[in-house]
Order: sequence, then C-alpha cells, then structure tokens
Amino acid sequence: FSFPDDKKPPKYLVPLLVSIELLFIPLYYYNLLATGANYIGGIQGWGWGFGPLWFLFDIFFDGCFILGIYSIYLKYKNYPPGEARTKARFMFWGLIIGVVPPSFVNIILPRLGHFEFNWTGPVSMFFWFSVIGYSIIRYQQMSVKSVAAEIFVLVMAILLIGNIFADKFAFG
Repeated sequence: FSFPDDKKPPKYLVPLLVSIELLFIPLYYYNLLATGANYIGGIQGWGWGFGPLWFLFDIFFDGCFILGIYSIYLKYKNYPPGEARTKARFMFWGLIIGVVPPSFVNIILPRLGHFEFNWTGPVSMFFWFSVIGYSIIRYQQMSVKSVAAEIFVLVMAILLIGNIFADKFAFG
C-alpha cells in the first residue's frame, strides 16, 4: 500500500492483520495448524506435521503475498514512465524472483508431500537480495543509510538472541 509513494497504509490494515494473527495462536496451541515436532532419524533433524486446519495458513500466507505482488504490479503498469515506475518494476521483479520460488518449494510442494526441494528456497533469496540491492544502490529505492542502519540493528538483534540461547545451553 505504501510503496513507492511512501504513504501510510490504511488505518484498518494493521489492526486487521494483528487480529488475524491473534486468531492463529489458539490454532497453533491446539495443534490444529501444525502438529508437534517429531525427531526424524537419519537426517538428524526435527520435523512437523500438517494439522487439520493447515489450509487456513496457506490461504492467509499465500493471499498476503499474492495481494502484495498484485498491488505492486498494478502500480508498475499504471505509473507513467519515470522514476516511480522503475522503482515499482524492480520491486515487482525482485518479489517474483525472491518470493515465488521459495513459496512454491517451501509451502506448496511440502503440502503435496515433497520435501526434497526445500534447500532451493534460501538459494533464491540470493537473487532477491541481488535485485533489491541493485535497485537500492542504482535507483535510490531506499536510503542507503537507512538500509545500512536496519541491517546493523538486525545483526545486533540476531547476535543478542543467539547469545541468550548460547548462555542457556552452555551453563544450563
């Protein structure tokens, strides 16, 4: 809603999305969306199963991405040639490259029982970062200083959270 004009989203949007997510909490708690974690022998990892209401997550998650991509596509097609259209084009193609392949291999294929391609999801993120990074640097998609500050804060948050778990396991 706010890209690339930097407008505030509609007032109803944030409360609506928070309310929907709050409705998902009991569904997770009672294993209606995903069943408990199970140890999978041979690959030394943990797995989970689909709950009877998993389709609700599919509808919400995929619906948000589809609506977002469609919104940017409309902006890309309706803007007159110029800077705003170029920004919308890079964002649209960046999302197509970075969101569609991982969504397909990490959401749709596992639903059909195929988990062997999950490793390709993170690989496509490299292409997404490349397209978005190029548009940030070349077309000033966003303030480079703001992006650098956000990355710094994200790295610090990851390190602090990791430190909490490292302390728990080292001294627990």
